[in-house]
Amino acid sequence: MIDMRALICALGVALSGPAAAADFYDWTGIYGGLNAGYASSSGNSLSATINGGQFDGTTGAGWSGFSAPTAGFQAGANYQFNSLVFGAEGDFDWLGKSAGVASPLTSTLKVQYQDTARARLGYAFGNFLLFGSGGVAAISSSDTTNSPISYSHNASSYGWVAGGGLEYALTKNWIIRAEYLYLSTNMNLGGFVSPISCSAPGPRSCLGTVYSATNLSESAKFNESLIRFGFNFKIP
Repeated sequence: MIDMRALICALGVALSGPAAAADFYDWTGIYGGLNAGYASSSGNSLSATINGGQFDGTTGAGWSGFSAPTAGFQAGANYQFNSLVFGAEGDFDWLGKSAGVASPLTSTLKVQYQDTARARLGYAFGNFLLFGSGGVAAISSSDTTNSPISYSHNASSYGWVAGGGLEYALTKNWIIRAEYLYLSTNMNLGGFVSPISCSAPGPRSCLGTVYSATNLSESAKFNESLIRFGFNFKIP
């Protein structure tokens, strides 16, 4: 004979199981999404020196800081163990901000793009994930020297990045986030220039004159604080 009380209890457990599981959000999976934010940079320095040729020893120094909007994308993966979430993430952001040094050597540095690759460690509670991250940063820049010589080139520089943020799962697949990152890099710019095309104006103008090979050495210190917001789509 069927025990009706046992059957009802079993049915109740079966029905309550999915509801209980729905209260737990699993952060394990891969994800990708878009972000936008605002970058602020201060205390930067840029110095340049011409070595050799007609303008040997000419220098220029300057650059303090800037602020600019950013936009980009990110992708990564998480693995959850109890309340701890381990992960890795990479991102790409467009910046497009210029800064320069003063005469007698006039040069303009434009920070074009920035990338990071970071390890992440988070603490999950409900649909929230509080996390910290750290890793390496890469800055892509272009440099144009206008006077007294004409020279331009692109360069990549590497440094470190650290930060943290908060994520919230709207649904099983859609996640929103707010994040802060601090980036720091040392840039080594410039290079061998041959031939040199002089562009100095004024009474000592040498426009059109070509001088022997020379070397333009430049170095920069770049620090940036970045606040950004974004969303991800997670699988599964």
